[in-house]
Amino acid sequence: MAIEVVWDDEEKTIVRQTYGNEISIEDYYAGVKKRLELISSVTYPVDLIIDVSKGNPNIKGLLTASRYANKHIPPNQRLVVIAGANLFVKSLVGVLKKILPKISDTIHFVNTAEEAYHMIAEYREKLSGAGN
Repeated sequence: MAIEVVWDDEEKTIVRQTYGNEISIEDYYAGVKKRLELISSVTYPVDLIIDVSKGNPNIKGLLTASRYANKHIPPNQRLVVIAGANLFVKSLVGVLKKILPKISDTIHFVNTAEEAYHMIAEYREKLSGAGN
């Protein structure tokens, strides 16, 4: 498995994108396209968990695909929670946030996928408490 992109809940409110070990540029594009397809298939907000804890993203591919992904963000994509990123990946995403501003407001880092679910639940609770 290079990159797996699936609905993570029956309600189709969370998409989980899991990175494997060996990832090509084609895998990145396929992952972005699948994510776009899933999130665009519904009209309500969808949160995204990107789990990189099992893989080591190819940096050249990640940079190129990030530009592509920045141009293809569905309007209903909400939080992007990256689980398991090492310091290098966090630094790289920090640079990407500066040059690809569309992605910068929604990205958060956590250590595990479980923490990602918790963050999303807390965010949704705050929204429901605010009357949204």
